[in-house]
Amino acid sequence: EEREETLSANLQEALDLAAYQKAEMEHMTRTATEAAEGADAQHAALSAELVAALADHEEQVAGLDDCMRQANDQHEQAVRKWEAKYASDVQRLSERCAALTAANNEAAENVQALEASLEQATELHSKMMAVMRASAEKAQDAALASAAEAAEEKRALEETLRAAGEAGVAA
Repeated sequence: EEREETLSANLQEALDLAAYQKAEMEHMTRTATEAAEGADAQHAALSAELVAALADHEEQVAGLDDCMRQANDQHEQAVRKWEAKYASDVQRLSERCAALTAANNEAAENVQALEASLEQATELHSKMMAVMRASAEKAQDAALASAAEAAEEKRALEETLRAAGEAGVAA
């Protein structure tokens, strides 16, 4: 019974660990999704900034060549800024994705290990129950044999007492 309780506790601990790891994975997935949404918003903001710079450039083209060069320079700076930011975001998200993939793989390995442990625990429990059943059957057989012996001894003693009583009456 103590071993069964230990096995049950170990099984519960394994299940608790699996639930914790699942919650961690869900949290990491939500975090990655939020980061991707943030990157999309930044991308949209940078795109809007680029569109504004292009509009400014077109207005200045109608005027002076010098203003056109200035607007062109501003446009190129905005594009470089956007490209640098976008490349940085892509790199950061790629690293985060790789980390989440590694964590997911580790969690999958942990789940497989837990499933194997559960299978072993189940097999051990089944074997233990078979041994306990066999022991109980042997104990029951021994008790029945002992009861039969006691009944035989009681019958023999009753016969001896009856014979002694008859011998005493005859004397």
